[in-house]
Amino acid sequence: MHKPFSTGLVWFRRDLRVADNTALFHALKNCNKVQCVFVFDTGILNELPRQDRRVAFIQASLVELD
Repeated sequence: MHKPFSTGLVWFRRDLRVADNTALFHALKNCNKVQCVFVFDTGILNELPRQDRRVAFIQASLVELD
């Protein structure tokens, strides 16, 4: 199947889901290769206490993406 783009980029921000991720779905559908990027945004993380479950979720999600 011919795909219109050779490479796509998916920038993960707050939504780190791989299942049911619209951007990832469209990139995989339309690109031969897909590069995924996540940048730790200290503006978001610094506002959260270290014990916040969202921080643990981010860490677990990144391990899963690796």
